[in-house]
This record gives sequence, structure tokens and C-alpha cells, in this order.
Amino acid sequence: MIRFNNLNKEAPYLFFKEKYDAAFAAGQKNIEAISIASFNMKKKEVDSRYVNLKFIENDKFIFFSN
Repeated sequence: MIRFNNLNKEAPYLFFKEKYDAAFAAGQKNIEAISIASFNMKKKEVDSRYVNLKFIENDKFIFFSN
């Protein structure tokens, strides 16, 4: 379960919380798993990995990765 601490009141954060709450209420599994991605301009490719989101504090996403 993701803990929300002093969540930022701007639209993207509220939208994320709304979708998270709906997934939680529906009993969906692994809703803490998110994808982090970056784009390499030299190689013109995307690199991504899944991480485990634990907290959202104001506007910071705090996650764990192996």
C-alpha cells in the first residue's frame, strides 16, 4: 500500500491518487508497481524498469528498487 503524506494539491497528483484509490477499492494486485523511464538522446532509445512505489510526500515519489 502506498502512503500519501501531505499530497501536493495540483491536478496530476490528485489524478494519480484518484486512480490509485479506485484500483485499491477494486482489489487490484501489485498497484505499487510503477515504471520509471528515461530517454537516451545519443542512442535514441528508452530505458525503463519497474520499481515498488512506497510513499508520495508532497510532490516526491519515493520508491524501492533491487
